[in-house]
Amino acid sequence: MLRTIIELKKENAERDEEKATLIARLDDDIKEIKQSSASTSSVENSDICQPIRTEIKTLEEKEMDAFLNEVHKKSNTTFNCYERKNEQDASA
Repeated sequence: MLRTIIELKKENAERDEEKATLIARLDDDIKEIKQSSASTSSVENSDICQPIRTEIKTLEEKEMDAFLNEVHKKSNTTFNCYERKNEQDASA
């Protein structure tokens, strides 16, 4: 029983030592991260990409675009049908 207590105390001491080492590493990592983020945030504003402003379309303009897209799709489909028919006629 006394041996078990001594062994457990030894294991606890080893774990405490390992824990202290890991905490020290974490502290070092945190310092590095803070330093790198501080140097990154000091970058001039001109180096940062600015958002591109886009014009907002009215509902009428959106509807017109949708209509024109549909007409364009239909005309392409019709043109492709004529083109295929002409190719078939030419090969026959």
